[in-house]
Amino acid sequence: REIEGTYATREQRQRQGRPEPLPPVPTPAEAVSPDGADWDRDGVRRLHDLLKGLQAGSAALPPLVALAGELTGKARQVAPASFLDLRYPKENGQTLARHAWNVAKLSAFVGNQMGYAAGDLDTLTLSALLYDVGMLEVPAQILERSENLGENDLEHIRRHPEAGATLLKTLPALDPVVIQVAL
Repeated sequence: REIEGTYATREQRQRQGRPEPLPPVPTPAEAVSPDGADWDRDGVRRLHDLLKGLQAGSAALPPLVALAGELTGKARQVAPASFLDLRYPKENGQTLARHAWNVAKLSAFVGNQMGYAAGDLDTLTLSALLYDVGMLEVPAQILERSENLGENDLEHIRRHPEAGATLLKTLPALDPVVIQVAL
């Protein structure tokens, strides 16, 4: 009971090869972004611009890798309650970037908690930032529609993983794992 329960010591968990337990989910009073909401807003804006550049054919891999690296660094340095706060203000036109940012934050946190090596954690975070990039190719009127989608509209959405892989293949030296995640 002691080993299986929450009372197991760090040494007992390590001997069994079990990871450290995840910290409790932050309450609204505890949850504060790492550097305030500005850090998240800035990251979403930068990601939005990079995704638009990728769609236009003018994106470069180094800024995307740097952004993923910033996220993994924050995941290692910032208290979980602060890092996992996803309640920063929304800005119009950045829905995809905001979603990808949040997925990447969660992925970086979980990968860090699981003890991923630095390179693997960076790849995981970059993959999370770019996994849904094919949604850029879905017309905005389909994404913004409030009524049920027709079969043609659904087909656009179903094809977004292949569209994303096509976009990602334009980035030279991109780890093939990132493209596979988009599929």
